[in-house]
Amino acid sequence: MHCFRLVGWLGSSNNISKGIMTKWLICITYLASVELTLAQIPDDLQKAADQGDAKAQCQIGTEYQVGGSIPRDDAKAVQWYRKAADQGNVDAQMSMGFMYEVGRGVPKDHAKELEWYTKAAGQGNVEAEAHIARMYDGRGSLQDYAKARQLYQKAAGDGDAKSQDNLATLYLYGLGGPADFAQGIAWMRKAADQGFNDAQEQLGEYYQRGGPVPQDYSQALQWYQKAAVHDSYLAPMYLGDMYKAGDGVAKDAARAMVLYKKAADEGNDGAQFSLGDLYETGNGVPQDYYQAMTWYRKSADQGNADAERAVGRLYEKGESVTQDSGQAALWYKKAMDWYKMASDHGLADAKYKLGDMYLTGQGVPKDPAQALEWFKKAANQDDADAEKAIGLMYEKGEGVPPDAAEAQKWYAKAASPKSPPPLKPDSRPYPL
Repeated sequence: MHCFRLVGWLGSSNNISKGIMTKWLICITYLASVELTLAQIPDDLQKAADQGDAKAQCQIGTEYQVGGSIPRDDAKAVQWYRKAADQGNVDAQMSMGFMYEVGRGVPKDHAKELEWYTKAAGQGNVEAEAHIARMYDGRGSLQDYAKARQLYQKAAGDGDAKSQDNLATLYLYGLGGPADFAQGIAWMRKAADQGFNDAQEQLGEYYQRGGPVPQDYSQALQWYQKAAVHDSYLAPMYLGDMYKAGDGVAKDAARAMVLYKKAADEGNDGAQFSLGDLYETGNGVPQDYYQAMTWYRKSADQGNADAERAVGRLYEKGESVTQDSGQAALWYKKAMDWYKMASDHGLADAKYKLGDMYLTGQGVPKDPAQALEWFKKAANQDDADAEKAIGLMYEKGEGVPPDAAEAQKWYAKAASPKSPPPLKPDSRPYPL
């Protein structure tokens, strides 16, 4: 067990997961096994360290950084890590890199961070290779996607699942070199086959919606189920979507409800919105506007624009709450602000929803001309909902002269097979 993993990864709350906490408990158990007594280092360990034993020096550094049996002291931890690292102890080199990364016991220094991780990587440490790649992939102190691609290739080839998934993302989005869907999916599959949740969830979504791979509901179901076994945050929601729509499975709103509830209870805003929708429409459960508003509010409070719009709609109609046009306007504005921001980033669905708000007059004066303009912007990106909406406007003569032939043209476009849109860096489903 490498004890640097305990201190190295607990430094960032973003990295704390069940797996990391398991490593933490294992490491604590290990440290307890050496029978460190209160407020002192065992004589034999101290003696070994004083005589230049690098492993003992690293162990003392870990004890000072963790604290517990002796007072925590990051400066002393760095002193002992440095002694061990200068002798080539790879765990100590990793710990030195971490200390410079987060500024514990030393000032933050990304050059030193890179220096120490590079030394560890030079000894074949895969975690160090992966860390250096992440420093170049746009999240760290450097940004050079071509360099990141090269470095991930090494770590991914050595079997690091997260590096395989990150390399897949670079290939899929054309970062650091030409886009290559085949390579991207191949690397993502390698990560997924190792049980890496993000890769399993993303493969499921690609197969469900089509994109870098042909649409295949059976493959989507398979990957979502694998992710769900590993306590995935997103997979239960996506599985709920499939059962609600009957995508590759028999329609089953009750099953969708169970799956949405599991994800919603874990704080998933999309699942919370979907639960609200089931209660509002009475799909699979008795219609219950109070429950609908409860779940919509939970989702809206996390910034979900669809939920904000739904809260506005319930206030406007007076469903489960006292009718309140002021509250309705407030929530509609929140939703519209988000849709506008998303549409500026090229999200077709947001453009369609802006059009729908102008068409129905939710939060804005009813304006079919504006609605048509937004629908056409979304339709230019092959959005089927927008194409159907345009067809309906021509069929009804809403904001345009009635034109049955034009309506049929748009309905046919909506029903036609869609080519997957090119993946863009600003539309990545999650950061590298």
